[in-house]
Order: sequence, then structure tokens, then C-alpha cells
Amino acid sequence: FTPHMIWNAQHGFKTVSHTADNANWGANLFNVEEALDFIGGQLAVFNPILFPLLLVLLITGALTRSEFLKTTPSARLLLAFIVPPLLIITVQAFISRAHANWAASAYPAACVLLAAWTVSTQGWVRRVMIFGLVFNLGFGIVATSVMMLPRDSRPDWVKSAMTKSVRSWPETVEVVNAKVAEHQVSAIIVDDRETWHSLDYYGRDGVISVPIRSWRRAGHPKSASEETPISAADSENALVLSLRRGLEEKLVADFKDAEKLDDIVIDLGGGRDRVFHVWLVRDFAPLPRGAETSEGN
Repeated sequence: FTPHMIWNAQHGFKTVSHTADNANWGANLFNVEEALDFIGGQLAVFNPILFPLLLVLLITGALTRSEFLKTTPSARLLLAFIVPPLLIITVQAFISRAHANWAASAYPAACVLLAAWTVSTQGWVRRVMIFGLVFNLGFGIVATSVMMLPRDSRPDWVKSAMTKSVRSWPETVEVVNAKVAEHQVSAIIVDDRETWHSLDYYGRDGVISVPIRSWRRAGHPKSASEETPISAADSENALVLSLRRGLEEKLVADFKDAEKLDDIVIDLGGGRDRVFHVWLVRDFAPLPRGAETSEGN
């Protein structure tokens, strides 16, 4: 852990600011739906059969009705690696939001705990555990087989769900470059850090010849993509690619002049599109930032 903290101290605690941006505590602080979505997501992260089994063990243990936990000190020790991540991230989801994989560190210990419980218990626990393992094995075989199919042979539901965020970026860059050439833009400005990283990667080595800037919705950098501010030279005739719904008007309001262009729509396959709302903007003059403007999205 020490090398990681030393690196952060030498680089403005980028990981801390990135994590704080993900945590999004500036938004609404009571989100029951987000908490339920996170808990439901654990069915996919761990196992739709074994996650409920784990909850049964945790609940019975909390009610002191689990003989296994009462009589097995090493099992209780494993709870120290399971309960804190699940509890902390569930609270985070309730406060703001949480991705389903954020509590994944709980599951190595959970696998050991459930295996030990299965070995020490007869009856329904063992049957559920075996069913869960068979389900995982079957699902793994099917998923691997589908992903090994040629791209054009994959079912539409696979094309629409898997790897959608990383598809068609070379095609996206090609269309963006056409806009850059058509309007002789001075820079590209985006409102999403993943867009910034993707354009930066696929536009490397001069493929995209103009600067790529990330708009600071909070007025100060909240991720590595926002480190370089938008300069006067950048905003002489900049192309805005807005992916985040709800931020477009705030972004455009930071410029003295803005002209709406046709949207860029990139076909990702499987009925999915990547849609950028496109503007031509000039003269960056950011408005004062308040609590609403700095909210994450």
C-alpha cells in the first residue's frame, strides 16, 4: 500500500480525486433504488444462487442461529473480509451510486466460507451449493463459446450487451476527424472522461491532430482527463462532443458563442448507438460554479 500512497502524493492524489468523483457524494444523498440495484448486481458478480446462500449465512450468523459460525472461529475471521466491503459499498450505493463490481474483494473469502459451510453441513445447503457450482460451470461454458464465435455470428443480445463501450472507436475517430477538417476546429472538447481516454488512445500518433480537452464540470480537475484546462487558443473554434445527458446545456453555457451541429451517431451493432450531441463553440468564459454545476453524473 505504501508505494501506491507515495505515487499519489507525488501526483496530486489522482487516485483519490478519481475515486471521489466516482463516489459522487455531491448528488442526492438518499438513493434506495441505487442500493437495491447494487445488491441485485451481486447476483451477477458472484452467483445468482450462491449470493443468496451467502446472505442466508450472514443473516443467520447475525441472529446467532448459525451453529457453523458459533463453533468455527476461522469462519468468523473470514467474515472480516466479507462483511466490510459489502456493507460499505451498499451504504455508498444508498448515499449516491456504486458499480456492482466495487465489492468484489469480498468474494474470495466468501468462496472459502461457503465451501467450509458446505463441508460441515448436510442437507439443503450442500444441494444448493452443488447447484450453484453447476450453474456457474454451465454459464461459463456457454459464455466462452459465444464469445469465441466470429463477430458476425454472435446473437444480437451479445452484440448489444458485451463490450459495447469499447466498440467502434476507430470509426468514431474517423467521423470526428471529418468534422474537424470540415469546420477547421481548434480543439475537441468532451464531457465524459471515458470519451476523452478513448479519443486520446485511438487518436494517438497524430491521428487526431488537434488538442482533446475535457470540460471541468466542477471548475477544477476531478480526473486525469481534466488536468489540462481549456485555453483561449483551444476555444477559438472548438468542437464539443457531448455524451452525457444533462450536462450539454451547462457545457455550452460556458462559451460566449455556440452553434448546434448535426449529431454524430455511431452504430455499435446489436441495435446500440453511440450518440454525440455536437456543437461548435467559441470564447471560453466559464460561469461561476455552484453545488448544482459540480454534481457528478
